[in-house]
Amino acid sequence: MLHLLDDWAKWKACDRRPDIGQIEPLPGGLTNQSFILHLDNGDYVLRLEAGNSDELDIHRDVEYLVHQQAAVLGLVPKILYRSRDDDKYWIRQYLDGEVVRSGTLNDNVLDEMARLLHKLHQVHADERIPVLSISAKAQRYWLAIQQHANGQLPPELDALYQRLQRVLSRAPDDTLCICHMDPTLGNWIKTTNGLQLVDWEYAALGHPLWDLAALVQDAKLNEQQQQRLLNQYFSGEGFDRHAWRHAQTQMKYIAALWYAAQGIWSLRELETYLLTLAAVDL
Repeated sequence: MLHLLDDWAKWKACDRRPDIGQIEPLPGGLTNQSFILHLDNGDYVLRLEAGNSDELDIHRDVEYLVHQQAAVLGLVPKILYRSRDDDKYWIRQYLDGEVVRSGTLNDNVLDEMARLLHKLHQVHADERIPVLSISAKAQRYWLAIQQHANGQLPPELDALYQRLQRVLSRAPDDTLCICHMDPTLGNWIKTTNGLQLVDWEYAALGHPLWDLAALVQDAKLNEQQQQRLLNQYFSGEGFDRHAWRHAQTQMKYIAALWYAAQGIWSLRELETYLLTLAAVDL
């Protein structure tokens, strides 16, 4: 970590090499490790890559591209420096604000989330951004889970794998747009200038309902809150309820596999949860 400070002149963010006293660990984040750099002209975030990008199907070039597009929209501070030789760390301005939590998730915050996600989904998609395949991403996670299981899934879990990969492979419909794919509460920062959305490492071309479903799932929104979010997003127009249910199930599926691939969930916990998804009428 300390040797990275030798790159200070490349950052164009300070006039001298920072010392150890100017570095502070930044809590939160399940994939990467981040620090606050207290430099002479402001505070910055230095994010270290976790080294598991392949396992989690993270494409850093795509993340960088989408992050910079989102910065133009005012959704996040732009990345000021990227160590392109080894891609080990990035630097951006620090956001002075509070992470959105369930206790601060009021109607105004929900309305702004819906507005910003809709704004993101209207952006012209760069041809270098790949289309997300739910089954392909799930397959990457399944391979990691299989490795945790000494190379072979238990029969009950393998049966769920076969069924859910088949049932949940298709998108809700043909709609495609730039999606954050992880707009969970911990990635929303409430600042004096409004909400900001950070951590774009799972960004891809996907279905807009996937972003909404991921937010609903993580925030544990009740029926009234879900309806408000959807009404604000669709400006009161109707939407396909079957497509919405399908998108919700897909995001629950991907989230469960991610937790198991990371070793956060046991195989038994994964099986129990996937059984509930297999029972959904799709």
